[in-house]
Amino acid sequence: GDLALRLVNALAWFWVLMGRLTEGRRSLAAALEAAPAPPGDPAGAEAATWCEGIGLLLGEVEPEDECRTAWEATGPARSTGLARARWFVGYALWDVGALSAAESRLNEVLADFRALRDAWGVAAALSSRAALAMARGSLDALHDDALEARTRFTGLGDAWGQLKAAQALAVHAEITAAYEEAAQLHREGLRSAESLELWSEVSRQLSGLGRIALLSGRYD
Repeated sequence: GDLALRLVNALAWFWVLMGRLTEGRRSLAAALEAAPAPPGDPAGAEAATWCEGIGLLLGEVEPEDECRTAWEATGPARSTGLARARWFVGYALWDVGALSAAESRLNEVLADFRALRDAWGVAAALSSRAALAMARGSLDALHDDALEARTRFTGLGDAWGQLKAAQALAVHAEITAAYEEAAQLHREGLRSAESLELWSEVSRQLSGLGRIALLSGRYD
C-alpha cells in the first residue's frame, strides 16, 4: 500500500512533463483506492494533491471543487513532496484561468518552500508567479520573478525550469520591444526544449522566433 503511493508520487512529475496526464491520474487514483491513507498521512496527501492537480488540467476537477478541499485538509506542507504537489495545483489553477485561486496557492506554497529550504521549489513557485503576472499584465513582477527563477534554475542545472523562465522573460522582452533579447531568450528556450525532447515546446519556441522576426521586419 505505502509502496504504491510512494511509487506514484515519484512518477507524478514525469507523467506531467511527458504529457501523460490520463495515465498519471488513473495510476494515482488506483494507488489511493488500493491503499486508503489515514488522515494526515504525507504520502496519501501528496498523491491526492497530484491527482487533483492533474484532474484540473484534464477538466475533470472544477477549480473551486475537490482540489480546494484536498489542499485545505492537509494543513501546512511539512514535506518537500507535498509542497511540490501543492505547487502543481497552483500551476494547474493558473493554466485553467483561475488566477485568484492560483495566486493564493502559489504565495502559500512559496512560503512552504522557503521554510523547507527547497531550492527547486522556490524557483518553480517564482516561475509560476511570473506566468501569473504575465496573465495580469504586471510587467515588473513578471520580469523580477522570472529573472530570479531563471538564476535559480540555472544554478540547479534544471533545463525545464530554464525553459519556463526564458519563455516568461521572452514575453517581457517582446512587450517592451527588446526584440534582440527576446530572440536570444527564445533560442535559449529552444535549446532547453530540444535537450528534453519536448517537441510541443520546441514548436512554441520556433513560433516565438518567427514572431520576433516579423516584429523586427526580417521577412527573408
